Parts: sequence; C-alpha cells; structure tokens
Amino acid sequence: MRQEGERTVRFFCLRERDGTLQWPHRALHEPWWLGIEALQDDTLLIHGYAQPNLPEHRGLYALSLKTGDLLWQAPDVTYWFGKSDAVYVVKTVSDRQVAMELDVRTGVIRREYSDSLEELYRLQNSLLDANESFALPRPLEEEELPEAVIRRMRTIDTRYQVIGDLEGIRLRDRVVYNRYTRNAQNPGMMPTLTNRIYVVDCANGRLLHADVLDTSAHIPVPDSFFVKDARLYYIKNGKALTAISLWK
Repeated sequence: MRQEGERTVRFFCLRERDGTLQWPHRALHEPWWLGIEALQDDTLLIHGYAQPNLPEHRGLYALSLKTGDLLWQAPDVTYWFGKSDAVYVVKTVSDRQVAMELDVRTGVIRREYSDSLEELYRLQNSLLDANESFALPRPLEEEELPEAVIRRMRTIDTRYQVIGDLEGIRLRDRVVYNRYTRNAQNPGMMPTLTNRIYVVDCANGRLLHADVLDTSAHIPVPDSFFVKDARLYYIKNGKALTAISLWK
C-alpha cells in the first residue's frame, strides 16, 4: 500500500479464498522506491531501483508469502526471471553482465554464468508461454502490441492528457494496462492525476473492461494491478480490492 503524502510503501497479504488477512503491513528499510517483482514458490520478490525517478530495477528482497518475514536481500542484483525454486539475476561486474542462479528461499548462489548467457536465454524463452498463473505489469512498447490494441489505446488517449510511460500485461489474447492522466487544476491547488485501467481484446481492439483506480494521485507509481489464475486484481481508491475474470 503506497502512501504518497508520507512517501512510504508497505506490503500485506490477503487470503485468496476469502480476502482475510494472511499477514499485516510489512515495511523494508527503503521506505518508498520499491515495487513487486514476482511471486515465486511461496516467495514474494520485491525490487528496488537503481536511482530514484529512474525505471531501472536494482536490488531484490525476498519475503515469505506465508508469514511476511524477510528471508534474504541482495542489493546489487537485478531480477531477470525465475523457475520453480530458482531465481535468475544479473549484475554488472567490471563493465560486463554476469548472471547468477539463486535459491529463491535462501538467496544462496547456486551457479554463476560469466562466459555466455545463451543457455539462460533459451531457458527464459521456454518459460514465457508456459507460466500464466501470475503476472505483474511491466513497461510495454507499441511495437510489441497488435495494431488493433494500439488503435484502441490511441482513441482512449485522445480524451485525456496522458502522463508517464505505458505499463501493462499481455496475456494470450488480452492486454491489460493502466494510464495516468492529468486532472483539471484549480488555481493554488496541487496538481493531481487520475489512474485508469483498461482490458483490450488483441484480436479486434474491443474494450472489454475499464475502471478508475484513483482520482487524486500526485505522481505515477508502478504495480497498480496484477493477474493471477486468469483473474485481474486491483485496488480502487486505496480501499476496495476488486477481482474480475479476464475470460468469461
């Protein structure tokens, strides 16, 4: 949960079956520049940033999904992808990229890849279409989206003054994304943004779902939503958890 006024972010966990609290708010030593990277093998992976106000992820924190306890942290690595109980990360060593396989529960280095990353590229590609159970938004480029989706996005964007980059999830024949737009500003008042979420059909560009997440944000923040087991989850106005089926 992000508190813009305090510039703090805390994490909590609800049970999927009934929405009851699994564990309450957890805070890390970095109060604000954090985001959810992945959920893997009952472990929540949280990323930091290389520098404030820049999108490059750096630093990794692992929390137990059952208790919320901090299991391990690695401040100088960047998450690449994961498989089962392994996390693959990269770091810069002497101006070159080195990859490592970490144990997701302990953070212990199992293997280093310093000569070639080709083996890991093949492994990552084999996983892209195999795991649809959980997905978080990531930066999207128009070049990777179907033309029908781009046309729909542009039609929607013409209605508002869009702020920030495009972030979303492409899953099978659906694209889920959110946009921050500038609100009309009253003299003497702090500028505010509205955060809207959309679900678009890749085949024909049809708008399948739209909702307003927040009407008084001050800055764009990441991780407004996620997809788990074909359901889209998001929080409206910082209070109400909403879940919708992407395929009815």
